[in-house]
Amino acid sequence: MVPGTVAGYIPYTIMRNRLADMHIGLFHWSGLLIIITGIIIYLLTAVSFLLKGKGTPAIWFTKAISFVIGEEPLKMVSSGLYKYSRNPMYIGVITTVIGEALYFQYSGLLWYALSLFIIFTFVIIFIEEPHLEKKYGDEYRAYKKRTRRWL
Repeated sequence: MVPGTVAGYIPYTIMRNRLADMHIGLFHWSGLLIIITGIIIYLLTAVSFLLKGKGTPAIWFTKAISFVIGEEPLKMVSSGLYKYSRNPMYIGVITTVIGEALYFQYSGLLWYALSLFIIFTFVIIFIEEPHLEKKYGDEYRAYKKRTRRWL
């Protein structure tokens, strides 16, 4: 629900009734490849949460609606794409939005992608990482030392 809203519905509302303003010619088709890449990144991380973490991408403060979206992972996931980045799920969403900006040739979506990066960074630093340190302790602290936040 959340990635569909953030990478689908919100970009649609941002560019609805607006004309392309980047005029990048045939290069705009590369946006489709970037969109597909972003979606694949997100899906791979969601599957990792399901299979390895025994949970869903649910955020810990969504417990009240867990009957709809599931529970956050019971086990920490640090393999697959998580071996290279602590936040590949967010990277997948931002990548999708950048691809949409190129495909639809609308610069407003690039600004939106930058806004997402800033918002995600603050959420990660001030909410998510402290929660994960509390939940997984030394295992998560060791993971933070060996794996970069983004790339």
